[in-house]
Amino acid sequence: MIRNIVFDVGYVLVDYTWKYTFKDFGYDDEGVKRLAAGIFGGGVQGEALTLWQSYDNGLVSDAQVRADILRRFPDDAPALTWFFDNAADWCTVRHDLADCIAPLKEKGYGIFLLSNYPDRLWQLHVAAQAFHALVDGEVVSYAEHIGKPGLHFYERLLARYRLNAEECLFLDDRRDNTLAAESLGMQTLTLDSPDARRRAVETLAALPKLEQPCPVDWIETADLLLAKGRLSDWRGMYENVWSHAETARYMLWSVTTSEPDAIARMERTIRFQSEHDTYLVYDKHSLRPIGFAGLELLDAESCGETGIALGPAFVRRGYGKQIVQALCRRAKTVYGAKTFIYSAREKNMASRALAASLGFQPFERETRLDERNGELYTLIRYRLAL
Repeated sequence: MIRNIVFDVGYVLVDYTWKYTFKDFGYDDEGVKRLAAGIFGGGVQGEALTLWQSYDNGLVSDAQVRADILRRFPDDAPALTWFFDNAADWCTVRHDLADCIAPLKEKGYGIFLLSNYPDRLWQLHVAAQAFHALVDGEVVSYAEHIGKPGLHFYERLLARYRLNAEECLFLDDRRDNTLAAESLGMQTLTLDSPDARRRAVETLAALPKLEQPCPVDWIETADLLLAKGRLSDWRGMYENVWSHAETARYMLWSVTTSEPDAIARMERTIRFQSEHDTYLVYDKHSLRPIGFAGLELLDAESCGETGIALGPAFVRRGYGKQIVQALCRRAKTVYGAKTFIYSAREKNMASRALAASLGFQPFERETRLDERNGELYTLIRYRLAL
């Protein structure tokens, strides 16, 4: 049973008009093909990546790809300079399929993007489009440094969002890409002709409403995924977080000292998370659990964090800021909160600096007892208008 729709982007949800402007520069059909080959290359599966494929995979910069192409084709500099300087102008939405996304969401389907795309062009062509706001998750080559049709790219999508391949329908304009998806058990539609696109639109429109909509029970940031814990996460949490005294220092929990205790703690964590808006924090690329975070509704207009922790190997990377910002967004969009409350111990200078960097203002100080050691500490509460 299909529960998730996975879209490629280029030539599926968006199209490109640069070829028509190249003709305005005086190129005939053969000249346009020559320019296209010069820009994009003709990469063959199993051979070295072309320059553009490396650009897709975030391995070369905008400046590098531009300089290299202009160096190799100096006689075509006017058209190529236009191509790079006006990238936002030569992309258009293909509404036949893009307009299917909102109805699919209303029927309860998960919507995902799986695409080979460079960072700068993704921001210009995709991130600002209306359909992008409806997407539940995405795996894009520039961020992953790999791409289609490599199987690891597809597997990353399935693992990150905990999708069953058999429940996914993948749409792509290239047969080599859909073949790769099929090898993992995904259902596919290859959009290699106008008739194939028309049939795809009909197929998507005919999908029934799901009795149980796909839950989106994760929070995503640039580098992290906040998701519900699983029993298999016990070792990662034990090794990365729970066994470290420096992580527990300003928290209310004690260090876990054995593997059996870590397994039992993971079981308790899973039960707690099933009833609360709390999560484990995962490195988005490796999917290692590296911390935990959560939030709760305090009153009709306020939410607060329920504790944020990162293992010592994962601090000073900007992850704390990503987590707090993500919790604030969730507080505003899910709970309609107007204020977010953040707390830090007076001696926890890193947490206090984080609060200040995000614009939180202190409004309350309270003396409390640390029941682990009988010591008093001062808790500072901060608030931020959302």
